Amino acid sequence: MGKFFSYNNAAFTLLGRLIEVASGTIYNTAMQNLLLGPLGLTQTVLDRREVLQRSYSDGHYAGPINGKDSVAVQSPLWVPRSADPAGGIWSTRRNVMRYARIHLAADTRGGTGGIVSAQSLRQMQNPAKPVPGLNMSIGRNWFVQDVGGVRGFMHDGDTVGQHTVFLAIPQRQFAFVLFVNNLFSGPAVELEVLDAALASYPGLAELAGKIGFTRSVVAPPDAPTVTLSEAEEADYAGRYQDPGLVMTFVGSYERLEATVEHLDQKNSLGDGAIGPSPPPPTSIAFLGKDMAVSQGTRVPFVRDDAGHVGWVENGFRLVPHTAAS
Repeated sequence: MGKFFSYNNAAFTLLGRLIEVASGTIYNTAMQNLLLGPLGLTQTVLDRREVLQRSYSDGHYAGPINGKDSVAVQSPLWVPRSADPAGGIWSTRRNVMRYARIHLAADTRGGTGGIVSAQSLRQMQNPAKPVPGLNMSIGRNWFVQDVGGVRGFMHDGDTVGQHTVFLAIPQRQFAFVLFVNNLFSGPAVELEVLDAALASYPGLAELAGKIGFTRSVVAPPDAPTVTLSEAEEADYAGRYQDPGLVMTFVGSYERLEATVEHLDQKNSLGDGAIGPSPPPPTSIAFLGKDMAVSQGTRVPFVRDDAGHVGWVENGFRLVPHTAAS
């Protein structure tokens, strides 16, 4: 336990329940009383009734529907209340930027007036565990990147039909916030807009194309690949599965071919949401040992203590290797 990092929304949900027990009230009320209210984040809410009383953005799905490329308002729009600690906040760019200033001030003004200590803010921004195969670490619970002697902390987020981007660089007093109400085009928009913001900000132009949550998983288009032997290829082949996903890798002419199947999960966060059709098999090339690339995205594999390939990383989550091919 604790050897590798793997993202897990269930852990946030459990933490939310612990906050309820400790505070003696529901999570939404605890957040309002202990954090959002004292920090002056008046446009940040969790209660659905409050959202409906304000202007808000519907999430959208863009992709095939009944065989035709379409754009539709996402349904359902809301996450279950039990999942609020993992993704139930509704906010504005201005409020998120106000929250960013609090973290940027960790070393300059002593924290947030007793609401969150400067020490806690700094601990959130320090690496705690590397993300397998990627130039990134997890903190508590920011993701952290060090590029060219500059540290950034960040966290993207996705719910049904919504994509958010957050990046802060304390050394330059820089913060970037982006909201996209189309989950499937969000990453591409993120790369373009974030790189433009970095390029235009004094002292950060050299980081454009090098830093960011999504940028960490994108392989350079000219990255050289290697050819695996049949025995090496067999290490990675097989079935990988978690409760919501099955990934299968099979050998195909000195390359692996991957198929992905999303499993229906009753009462899950995305249960009933509009989603894409199953993708066709994709070719997997290798950049080196335990590092593959598929459609321009890095696909790290992770080995267990015995040296066997035990997991493949998908969306910062480790999917267990459950059967050989």
